[in-house]
This record gives sequence, structure tokens and C-alpha cells, in this order.
Amino acid sequence: MVKALLAGISLIFVISAQAQNEFTIKGKISGLEDSTQIVLYRSDGQVMSQIAQDTVINECFTFKGETVDNAPEALMVSSHDKGFPNTWLDVWVAPGKETTVTGNNKLIRTWNVSADIQEQQDLNRYADACREECSKEQEIYIQLMDLFSKGRTGNPSEEEKNAIRNEMKELQKKTDSLRLISSQKEIEIMQQTPKGTVWMDKLLGQCKQSKYMENYPYKEDLIALYNKLSDNEKNSQAGKEITVCLYPPITVKEGDEMADTDLYDLQGNIHHLADYKGKYLLVDFWSRGCGPCMMLCRK
Repeated sequence: MVKALLAGISLIFVISAQAQNEFTIKGKISGLEDSTQIVLYRSDGQVMSQIAQDTVINECFTFKGETVDNAPEALMVSSHDKGFPNTWLDVWVAPGKETTVTGNNKLIRTWNVSADIQEQQDLNRYADACREECSKEQEIYIQLMDLFSKGRTGNPSEEEKNAIRNEMKELQKKTDSLRLISSQKEIEIMQQTPKGTVWMDKLLGQCKQSKYMENYPYKEDLIALYNKLSDNEKNSQAGKEITVCLYPPITVKEGDEMADTDLYDLQGNIHHLADYKGKYLLVDFWSRGCGPCMMLCRK
């Protein structure tokens, strides 16, 4: 009897502890059809890993789980169903906290997110400022996806393919213009607010955009924000990525000495390119997000 009582108390304690560590995401999206699939992702380096999926019933979806390291964490909500743009919604979760998501359309990136989590409140400042541009950009994403599908099905003629390509180029130009408006607004917020996790994420995002977008006009503003970082912040993973975007390393040309660094094999041993000087060397670059790469390594 005593053992059974103690076991029951232990079970209650475990369930209670799990509930305290558990995050909850509750979504209510007006007009969303039943059977719509909503997917929850976690960032795994440069790869999005699916961690849960829920089916919409009565316009609602729910996720529960535990965060990494029992600390606040940024997750991503998305859907691959028809009518959704090819993007995701950033949401912050934390142990014992509930995050609510509301909206009235399929423009997922501009759904409203509310939570008693500082990082989510910081993120909302940027989302609110860029909501109009982000909505228009998602509408273009949907048009681009439709055009891409149209170009791959129905056996279009070469003339039709060229027309589709030209239309996609024009839509891409509109997307770039909208992104630049959002960039200016985000940079203005960063200039006026203290540094933090979301601040660093936004700086990194803008620095990546400056690297890949031709004629990006706000490079000097980003450098000024970068100069506010402490040495520790510059040496963080995000800080190192920001540094490389703003100050790209010199590209090695034919005839130059190869750039060298610590290179790890699958057993964790360190190698250097210099160790193979004078020998033929095949360097294979791959990613954990590449299925065939992983299959090859397992062999």
C-alpha cells in the first residue's frame, strides 16, 4: 500500500515536472480549412528539421514539446499545403510558457504571435514595422510558385517558357524592392534598440542579404552596427558569420597557395591541406542536410 502510494506520488511529480518544462503553441487562423497540415521545425545549423506536425481542426492547431537546454528557443511554423507561400513563421517558445498564433489568411509569415517571452516581444517590433512589405512579398512568393509549376507541367512551348521566365524575373525585382524597404526599417530599429539575441539575428540576416544582393545600399549602416559589438560578440558563431559577410576573405586564385585551416574527418581527427602538398587531393564539400551525402558517409 505504502509502495503504491509512493509510486503514485512519484508519477504525479514527474508529470508535474514535465508540464513545467513543456512549451505550448496554440494557433487559431480564421478561414483555415480542416485537414490543413501545419508543421513545426527546429533549426539544425543551416537545415530545418521537422519536429512535429498537426492537422487543423476548427481553424485550430496545437504543438507541445520541450526546448533545447530547457531555455527559450526560436522555432519555425510552416505549411506545404496549397495556397501557402514557400516560407515560415518564426516563433519563440520557452519552458512552461504558451505562445499563441492568430491570423485570417495563409500569409503565414505575417500571422500574429504573442507570448510572455522577451525575444518574441523583440521580434514583434520588427514584424509590425515590416508587415505590409512582408505580406506583399508572400503574395509574390505564391505567384512565383504558380509560375514555376506552370513551367514544369503542361508541356509549354519555348515561347511560353520564355514568357514565364520574364514574368518571374519581374516579380523577383519587386521582391528585391520590398526587401530593401524592410531592410531600411529593420536597420532603423537596430539603431534605436539595445543589442540582444533577436538584434543579432537581424544583423546577421541583413549582412547575408548585403553579401548576396547586388547594389545593397545599407552596407555602411551595417558596418556601424557591427562596430558596436564587443569582442565576445564578434567571436560568437553569429558574430563570425557577420564578419565574413561584411569583410569577405580574399579568394584564392589559380597559382596561389591554398587557404588552410583545421579540417576534421568523420572520426574527429584534424587534417591540414599542407599535409598533402605535392599530392593529388580531392576535397569533398557536403552538408548534413544532403541525404545522398549522409548515405555515402554511412557506407
